[in-house]
This record gives sequence, C-alpha cells and structure tokens, in this order.
Amino acid sequence: MLNVKMAAKKFIKKQHSSDEVPSEITQAIEKIANSGLFDEEWYLQSNPDVAETGVAPLEHFYFNGFKEGRSPSYLFDTAWYLATYQDVADAQMNPLEHYLGHGELEGRQPSPFFNPEEYRTNLGLEESQSALHHYYYNAKSPLASPIDWFDPSFYLNAYPDVAEAELDPLKHFMLQGYLEGRNPHAEFDNVWYAETYLDGDLSRHSLYHYLTEGSAQNYQTKAPEVIPAAAEAQNTVAPVQSNDEESYLKPGAGFEEFKYGNRTFDPEVKAIAYYLPQFHPFKENNEWWGEGFTEWTNVTRGQSRFVGHYQPHLPRDLGFYDLRLKETLAAQAEMARNAGLEGFCFYHYWFNGKRLMDGPANMLLDNKDIELPFCLMWANENWTRTWDGYENDVLIAQDYRDEDDEIFVADIARHFSDERYIKIDGRPLFFIYRPGIIPDAKEKIKLWRKLFNENHDFDPIIYMAQAFDDIDPRKYGLDGAIEFPPHKVAAGLDSKAQQCGLKDESFTGHYPLYSEMVERSIDDVDFDYNVIKAVTPMWDNEARKPGKGMGFIGSTPERYEKWLKSVVNFSKNNPIEGKHHFVAINAWNEWAEGAHLEPDCHWGSAYLNATYRALNDVSEVKGKYPLVLIGHDAYKHGAQLLTLNILKTLKQQFGVDVKLVILGEGPLVEEYQKVAETFVCYNDLNVFEETIKTLKEEYGVSRAISNTTVSGRGAKILHDNGYEFVSLIHELKNLISEYQLEGAAKDIAAYSKKVIFAAKAVEDSFVSVVDDVNHEKLIIHPQGIYQTLNKTSGAQKELRTRLGLSDSAKIITNVGFADLRKGFDIFVNVAKVLVGQDSDYHFLWIGDIEQNLKHWLKSDMESSLLKDNFHNISFTNEISLYLEGSDCFAMTSREDPFPSVVMESLALGIPVVGFNGGGGFVELLEDPLNGEAVAMASIDEMATAIKKQIKGNTSKKSAKRSQAAVDRFKWDDYVFSLLEYLDPSIKRVSVVVPNYNYQDHISERLRSVFDQAYPVYEVVVLDDLSPDNSVEVIKNYAESRSRKIELVVNKKNSGSVFKQWKKGADLARGEYLWIAEADDSADSEFLSKILAGDNNFNLAYTDSVQIDENNKHLADDYRYYYDKGLIEKLDRSGVYSGPEVIEDCLAVKNQFMNVSAILFNAESAKQCLSDHLDEILNFKVAGDWYVYVQMLSLKGSKAKIVGESLNVHRRHSGSVTRQNYDVQLKEISSIQEDALELCRGCSSIKEIQSEYLNEVKKVLEG
Repeated sequence: MLNVKMAAKKFIKKQHSSDEVPSEITQAIEKIANSGLFDEEWYLQSNPDVAETGVAPLEHFYFNGFKEGRSPSYLFDTAWYLATYQDVADAQMNPLEHYLGHGELEGRQPSPFFNPEEYRTNLGLEESQSALHHYYYNAKSPLASPIDWFDPSFYLNAYPDVAEAELDPLKHFMLQGYLEGRNPHAEFDNVWYAETYLDGDLSRHSLYHYLTEGSAQNYQTKAPEVIPAAAEAQNTVAPVQSNDEESYLKPGAGFEEFKYGNRTFDPEVKAIAYYLPQFHPFKENNEWWGEGFTEWTNVTRGQSRFVGHYQPHLPRDLGFYDLRLKETLAAQAEMARNAGLEGFCFYHYWFNGKRLMDGPANMLLDNKDIELPFCLMWANENWTRTWDGYENDVLIAQDYRDEDDEIFVADIARHFSDERYIKIDGRPLFFIYRPGIIPDAKEKIKLWRKLFNENHDFDPIIYMAQAFDDIDPRKYGLDGAIEFPPHKVAAGLDSKAQQCGLKDESFTGHYPLYSEMVERSIDDVDFDYNVIKAVTPMWDNEARKPGKGMGFIGSTPERYEKWLKSVVNFSKNNPIEGKHHFVAINAWNEWAEGAHLEPDCHWGSAYLNATYRALNDVSEVKGKYPLVLIGHDAYKHGAQLLTLNILKTLKQQFGVDVKLVILGEGPLVEEYQKVAETFVCYNDLNVFEETIKTLKEEYGVSRAISNTTVSGRGAKILHDNGYEFVSLIHELKNLISEYQLEGAAKDIAAYSKKVIFAAKAVEDSFVSVVDDVNHEKLIIHPQGIYQTLNKTSGAQKELRTRLGLSDSAKIITNVGFADLRKGFDIFVNVAKVLVGQDSDYHFLWIGDIEQNLKHWLKSDMESSLLKDNFHNISFTNEISLYLEGSDCFAMTSREDPFPSVVMESLALGIPVVGFNGGGGFVELLEDPLNGEAVAMASIDEMATAIKKQIKGNTSKKSAKRSQAAVDRFKWDDYVFSLLEYLDPSIKRVSVVVPNYNYQDHISERLRSVFDQAYPVYEVVVLDDLSPDNSVEVIKNYAESRSRKIELVVNKKNSGSVFKQWKKGADLARGEYLWIAEADDSADSEFLSKILAGDNNFNLAYTDSVQIDENNKHLADDYRYYYDKGLIEKLDRSGVYSGPEVIEDCLAVKNQFMNVSAILFNAESAKQCLSDHLDEILNFKVAGDWYVYVQMLSLKGSKAKIVGESLNVHRRHSGSVTRQNYDVQLKEISSIQEDALELCRGCSSIKEIQSEYLNEVKKVLEG
C-alpha cells in the first residue's frame, strides 16, 4: 500500500508542477492510492507486459489499463463492471474511480464474487468504511462471506492445505481452486456443475457461470437429493463413526417439566408460533415419498454428526401425534396457551386451486370449542423435493393464474371469518412467505386486497416473511414484514461444526453458533417499516438433509430466553399498526428442522418455560440464587476486606449461592474459603475465563458483582461469556493511572450493567479517565458500614488505660497502611505541631507503616517531642474501642475514595477532619456536624481544625452524629442494593418468625426459611419469652447454618400473637413480609413462586400440605375444605381484586387456613395492624380472618392466589375447642357481616353464611 501511495505522488510530481496539477486527476489518483483497492503486485503479475514497460502500475491503470479491461485487484472485475453498469461505460469513467465515489454506496458489486451491501450489513460496517477494503484487509481470515455462494470457513476446513499456507481462501479459489475441482460452498458441487452444464470444462469457472448465468436459469448447484421412503431411509445415510444419539433420547441436565400451571393472564406482547400441519398421512405424500409417509419419517432419521450435535429431536409429551385427531390439536392449543402464546400461524398450502395439508386447519374451523387464536402464512413456493426454497425437482407448482384470484381470496377469507382468527383493530393479519416470486407482485396483491374488500368485506393487514434476501415490504405494497429466522439474521455466519470434532467424516453441513445469531438479531433494530421480530428456539435440518444440513450450535433455554426477552422489549418499544405488540417464534412444531417448542425427550418443557418467563417478564430461579463475586486479590487492605464482607452478607444473611473468583492471591484466601467456594486465578486472565465459563456451565450462574477497577481487567471476558455484572469503583484517577488501569476502567464503562461509586468525587474521577461513558449506568451509593460497631461504656477511659495515658489526654487517630497516599508523613507533622502546643495531645496510628517511610520519619517519631505522644499499634479487631475512645479522626489521605473508617468514626460519634480533594468522604464533611475539610496537605489548617472539633464536641452532638451515620450507612441495605442493580426483579422480603414454646419445631421452621431459593433480605425471630429451650435452639441452629438472624426476646410475655405480628411488621424493612409461624414449614420455592410474575398485591395465598405434630403427612392440600370460588382461583393462579377474593374466599368462612401460607405487602400489613390493632386484639379465634378481610377491603386492593401447596401447615391434635363457643360464633357472625357489607348485601351469600354458621354451631355444641 505504501508503494502505491509513493508511486502516485511521484507520478503527480513528475507530470505536473504544483501550480498546474488538475485537481480532479490529483484527487482521483490519490483516492485510488489510499483506497486499498489497487493491488500493485497483483496488477503486475496479471499484466507482465506492463511490468516490461517500466510504467508505474497505478499510472498505467488510471490512464490506459481500465480501457483495456485490466482489473486493479482480484475482486474488482473491470470488464464485468462496465458491462453490468452501462451508465458508467457511457460516461467513459474509470470504473474503480466510480466505485469509490458512488458505486459501493449504491450497492453495486465490483464483481460477481463480492456483494458489498450484504457484507456491510452482516458486519454492521459504517457507510464511511469501504466493504471491499475491509474484506481485503481480513481476507486470510474473513469475518463474513463475500457472497452467499462462497463460504470461507467451509473452504478452509475442507482444504486444510489452503489454511496451513495462510492463503486468502477466495483468491485461491478464484485463481486456482476452481481448476482443481474444489468446492466454494457445502451446497455447490464444482465438478458436478461443470459436468452438467459446462461439458465438464472446469476452466469455464463453474461458480462464475452460475453467478452470471446459471442462477437466472434456475440451474442446480449439486446433484438433486432424493428423500427415500421410510423403509429405504437408513440405507442412504452415510455411516457415522461414533455417536451419542442415545444421550439425546433421555432427559439431559437442563430437562424441565412445565412449571407454570394454567394461564392466568395475557401478556402485553402477543407471541405467534409458526405451525406445520404436516404430521398426518395424505394422498400426495404417499405418492411422492412412499405409503404412510409423514414428517415423522424424516424426524427419526436425524443423527449426531459432530461432538455436541443434538440429534435426533424426538417428541415427548405429545408423542408422534397424528393431526387427524381433534385431541391432538386441542392438547397443542392448551399447551401453547399455558406457555403464554397468543396462537399459531398455520402454513397454508394452496397451489393453483388445490389445497394440501388442510386437514388440521379445517378441523380447527369445525371445532369452535378449541381455544386457539390463529392466522395464516401462505407458503407460496413451488413444492420441491428439497424443501429449501430452490427450484429443484418441482412436485407441485405455483403459477399465480389470473383465473385463480377469486377462488384463492375466497379460500383465505373463509378463515378470516372465524372469530378466533387473529385480527388487529378488526383487520385480519395475513402473511405471504415469498412475495418476490409472484409475477408483478405489487399489482397482484393490490388486486387481492380489492377482492377481499368487495367480495368478503375484509381489509386484511398483509405482511411478508423476510427470507432469501428479500426484506423490504414496501416494494410490494405490503403493510410490513415478519422475520423468519434463521433467514436474514444468520446470513454470512461461519460454520463451527468442524471445530467441534467430526464424528462423520463425510459431513459437509453448515453450523454457526446460536449465540452469534442471537447477537445479530438483538443488534438488528433499525427499520423504516412495521416489523414483527422473531426468534427460533433451535434450528437444525439434519433430519431432512442427513450429513449435509444446516443448523446452529449451542442453543440453550437460557440463550433462547435472552433472545425472546430482547425481542419482546423491541416489540414494546416498536408497536405495529400504531399500538399493537407482536413477536413470532419459529416454530411450534417444525420437528424435521429442529425448531420446536413442543417438549422433547432431551429438554422436556425447558423451552416452554423459557417462553413463559420471557413473555411474562418472570425470572428463573433454580435452587439457590446463583451469583459470582469478583475481587482482584486477597491482601488485607480495604477493598479486599470489603469483598470479604460483601461475600459474608450475600451468603450468610441473604442466602445467595455466591461463588468468589479472585484474580490474584493473598492471605485472605483462607478467610474467603470459610464463607464460600473460592477460585484463585493467579493473575492469569486465561484461568479467569475458564473459571467463569465453568461456573456458568456447572451452576447456571450468569450474573456477577465485580469489586474494584483492578477487577475490571476481566470485564470484557465476563461480557463475552454472557454475564451481566455491576462494577464497584473505589479508586481515584491518580491510582488508576499509577497502576495503568485505564484500559480496565474503559472496559468497565463499556460492559458493566451498572457502575457504582461511593461518592460523586469518585464518579467524576472515573469519568475523567474513561471519557466516553453512558451516564445512565452510573450510580452513587455509599457503601455502608460492615464492621459490627459495639459501643463500649467508658470507651474513652478504657483506651487511655490501655495506652497508659491520663484522663486529660486528647487522642487523634488514623487507621490503615501508613504510606504517602494515606498521608502518614502529614499525620506525623500535625502531631509535631499540636504536641508542641499541648502535651495532652496524643496521636495514634493503627496499622503497619511502609518501611521506607518508617525509616525517613523514625527520627521524628522517636524525638523527645513525640516519643511519648506518638503511638503505633498493628491492625486490631477491636477497632470500635479505639475509634470511640478517640477525640477526633484525622483523615490525612492525599487520595482515598470513601474509606470505611470515616463512616465508622462518625457512627461511633467521633468528628472527622480531612483534606479538600482527598476523596469522596469529603462530601460527608460538608455537614458541620460531621467535622470539616481543610486545604490539601495543609498541616497548620488541619491542626487548627482538630483543635476546633475537639473543643466544640459535646455528648449531644456525638449522639446525633452517630445516629445519622447509622441510619445512612446500613451495610445490608447497601449489599442488597447491589443485587437490585444487577437484577431489578429481586424484591426485599422480610421473614418474621414468631415463636412461643416451639423448641421441637423451630429448627425445621428456620431450615425452611434458610433453604429458600429466593434471596431473603432479613430474618427476624421473635420469641415471646418462651419457658422452654427455644432461644438456645434458635441460636444454635442459626450458628450451625452460618446464617445471620435478628433474635428479639421479649422481656415480658405479650400474651397475644397479634402483638407479635405487629412488632414484626414494625421491625421489617423489606417490601414484602412473610409471617412464618414457628411450628410450620415451607417448600424451598415458596417465595420464588409467589413472587414470580405479577407481584403487585396486598397479600398472596398459597395452598398447604398438612402434617401433624409428629411430622406425619395428613393431606396434600385443603381443597376438601375450600369452596368452589377459591378452588377455581387455585386452578387459575393469578392476581384478583380484593373484593372478589373476599366474596369468593372470605365472606362465609376463613379459607386462608394459616398465616404462614401468606406473603404480605409489608406496608399494607403495617397499615392494617396499626389501624386495627385494638379491634384485632378483641378477637379470641378469628383475628387473622379479620386482618385478611380488612386488608382486602382497601380501595384498589389485590390478592394473588397460587395453586400449588407451597406451605406446610402443622396441625396439632386438640386444635378445635368447644369451649366458649358462643364467643366463636359471635366472632364468625361479626366478620360475616363486615364481609357481607363489602359484597353489597348479596342475598345468596347471606344465605350461605347462615348455613355455615349453623354447621359450626352444631359442631361446637357436639
């Protein structure tokens, strides 16, 4: 390239003096020279006569070569360009000059072998980038295919000699490979094409012929494939060396049953799944493929061709069904509805007035009881033997005859008339698969619209499928487009199957990564017309094309769910037809293409569950909530101790299944390992990547919290491996620069979901380093105090005693590793000033001193002035005593982001003095109550400020300062906020366990709380002064499980469980409140299933398993006791209005059997218990019932009913009392009256109430 530029300059200088150079020539030659599209070496090799003349190659080409048909580089064909684009030839322009100035941006090709528009789209190149130059630059390892019919990955894998020689694969094929009979693509047989169409003459270049002539004449690219009848199928499949098909015929590690029960509400975004009506025998199939052929015949012959290749796909729940049976369609409809789908899009096969596979659709029309919304997609291709859209061996043709227009429209309109047909504002939604093959499509479609309107009174919305490079609906006069993955979104992706390890040496299929297709789709969001985006759970047509198929490697329910969620979000932000939200799924039952939501033997219903979650915005919880915490090493410094305490809180308070990954080593590793499984990467990023990959594969973890900028070295690795993560930043600009962390900081800014700072100063410093950052990611949240600060009565006296000082001593303290950054030298110099003024001043540094600094300051510290007034002790676990016993904290750091010790000092009531510009902590000193900040490194100003703070402090100020800091810097609030920033679906749940005399059951209750899959914000155990050994049992069990709880023991028995309820509600800090009675238990998914989906409720109720006091199972539920209204709600789990739930569940009797089965909205519970406590306390047996009715009587109240038995209710013998039955009857009657008033005095309810009251009376009277 440099030679070309120099030659251009020499030529211009030689031919023209500086004032005579025609600007157009200068600019044109320089543009060509700088473009990278003129290959001097190639030009001379291709034109030896030019080399003999000694003329500069670029000079020759510009003035003469192009006129002689000579090409500037191997992918720019001068003669072809001029012949193809007559306007360029007519203008007598240099074709390369035209291409650079206009041609590429207009989508013109430089030769048949390169499509710049497609290449640019596949890689997302900017318009300012030349697609052809980009390809040349990466030619030895192409990032995308230059044209559809040349696959670089296939070529390099098929011909390893080319790869080993590090040759440009396309250049090799164009100049040499085609003559050697090599194939450019898995679907193009070079030799067969030449023998079939070119008389066996390879020199005529088969691919060039196909691109310029053969394609237009529908020439085939390889020998037609004949799919045999079932009896012959196995004989035609190439032998597989080894396979693990059997492993795919049984449940895999990700196998799931369907989790979500019956449908309870309709998602905002409507999902339509493509539906193939092939699975039944019919006359034409018998004739073409053999007697009894159905799509299942193909499905069963799939084989695994490479390691990890999932084949065969075999059905599970519905089996090898027959679509002639109504029961099959009804079961499919119910399954789809429960998974959240809107309906099916049936492929409609109509050929010149003849219908094929119309049985399932006709059956649906005839059976109005099948609850299945549907629409049609006209599969308007010729039907061929290969099912690939290419015109090979046509079995039944599509001719678009004028005489068929009216009967075609009438056939479609027959379906439109069904009330279940999917319509938008009354207009039927209809799809055409390939409008581009309809002759004069725009006019024909216009005519059909007219016939729909005039003959059938329908005005359909007509969309096209985006396939076969045909994506813009506007040129056909259509209303929009629907995606049809893998078409469009997977174009140009390279196959990775060969890299996985082949098990079939004859395999020639094309299998890119599923994740690459997903990312391509997620990034494809800019459209100038209505688009319904689509996803595919899996895709693999091996069953139709054994050993030669196309598919995608690495689909999982998690990756599919991520894709579908992205598409759902796109639909919410980009409605079609004004206000409607749709997505498509390819497909419901394309079993032979490996594209199905129907459960299979390997995954079960995992993809259906993922569909439900994506459509309903529900998060998946498998076992404990999994998370990775990342730290940069394990040395005993502030950030590493912060990591340790975040780890403890996540694991021991919230119950998160957290794994710790640290980049480097250090002495804290043993402390980390005591808390959670710890992985050390020894400062090797390759080890880090392998570790996080393994954690994802083995534990399903895909979220992380990364602590410190240093840990940001792994940010891109986390992102590339599909992790969402938040980053905690403590370092200021100078430290980032000193440790050369600018790259890590920029990766954090680019890839983190959120970046969290303790103070504005730290954020500003970070932004100044990274320059370009999305400010919506940035969050300021002070980190909180993780130390347990135990205030000591007489701390001042105790500290002076330990240091051997008089009571009058004034102690100034600092903590940390004493170095220049911490300002240890300043600390010593301030000591010299103040001790010189008053010998009662004493300076205490807690922590080790950097050796060089210790050496230089030794004479000062041991001087006669300071030897008795300067104290240094090693780091201590009794930090509370030393801080509280001091008079002032001197924060001498030159740069310190937001040290915990400042917050701890304030929380212990001690004022702080620091330097302006020293870090984020200075923001705290803006409040005069907390202390003050002085000029950076000013020894005199700091000395003066310390004197001022000590003199002006009072016990009242200390108490006020302490309370403000404690309220502001709650540690567990900070750590749970990190979870919320990472996963906004996580809610704060407070669990309150009221206990009285349940020493035999409290351990089981705590186990069921600690084992919840859902993170628990806090566990508060209230003991009502139990006379048994409950308190010790509680303490011992919590300690044995390493779980943090708050144990509150009453000094006096309250005498009322409802007082304990109110006490627990008042103590609770969470958004939700679970009053988990001490003798009950629960399923581990009690919280996660209640909080899944809609969690906007005042209370949620779930059914209960019943056990007795000896753990004997009594019943699976309480359905025998429930009335019809509650049973119906349990069968259709969901959120209902408060009045409706009162009427159906609480108006006659209390059907909420046990408070442990209820999750409250905490504010609702607090309000109800506060407003009605006196009335509640008047009840002897029905107080809980009264609470539920009052809570659900509030305006706008809601209750969620969950059908599963997630609670375990312990029933004690003798629970039913016959004493004071008149009181019980009175309470029942009272609540019934309240409920009846809320039900507006419904006479039928009043009658049922009376019947129930009489029944209770008979029981109580015996």
